[in-house]
Amino acid sequence: MCASTAISVDLAALIGSQLASFLAGLHNWGRQTQKGRANLSANVFGRTVMDLLGYQIAVPNAAASGIVDPLLPIVMAALAERDRIGEETAIMGDFWTANVLVSIQETASGEQTLKRLWVIDWENCRYGSPASDIAPFAADCYLNARFHDEVSAETLRHNFLQTYAALAKVDPLEVVIGMGTFWIMWAGNRKGVSATQLREYIEKGIEYIRMGWGSSEDIGDVQWLPSSLAKELVACTSYY
Repeated sequence: MCASTAISVDLAALIGSQLASFLAGLHNWGRQTQKGRANLSANVFGRTVMDLLGYQIAVPNAAASGIVDPLLPIVMAALAERDRIGEETAIMGDFWTANVLVSIQETASGEQTLKRLWVIDWENCRYGSPASDIAPFAADCYLNARFHDEVSAETLRHNFLQTYAALAKVDPLEVVIGMGTFWIMWAGNRKGVSATQLREYIEKGIEYIRMGWGSSEDIGDVQWLPSSLAKELVACTSYY
């Protein structure tokens, strides 16, 4: 997130909850409005840009770290097709921490008050899976926790997912696939990431994709979900 100062744990919790409430409101609205569907479903750019800029680099990124997995191109093709035809609800389409601006008021003693949040860059807004919004934000929080302030970023992820699960529905298996995909696509762009770290994130991405995808006959490994970084979403699914 773009903020003028480091964010406290308490403020991160509040921001996570407010962003989740906002996103849940958008997703719930999108399921009910025909006008919104008519206006947003036709966004061809929003439906194809992630394939062009993201999914198509996932396999080369993994290979550059010495990782070749036969499932990866299959899943990337499936995600691209999901984006092209998905009609579940209205989604922001580019929801990650870099597209959230935060205005904070801080006293001389260091007490922080949230003044305002802005979600920017809406050109990808379209209809599709809510996991397309939830997964990148949660995955980016994990990277921020590893590279920057672990406690605040982890609190942000936890409260975001927990609040969303109470307000709207999303498939946790789709979310973990999306999180894994995000790490494979974008972890290499982090300033200062070493080759060893990058391979670790790509391996974790492959793990999440495999656990979420399962085999062609079976659903993903739902028993693994409570130990994953999307465990807060288990409450909003019918698997349990």
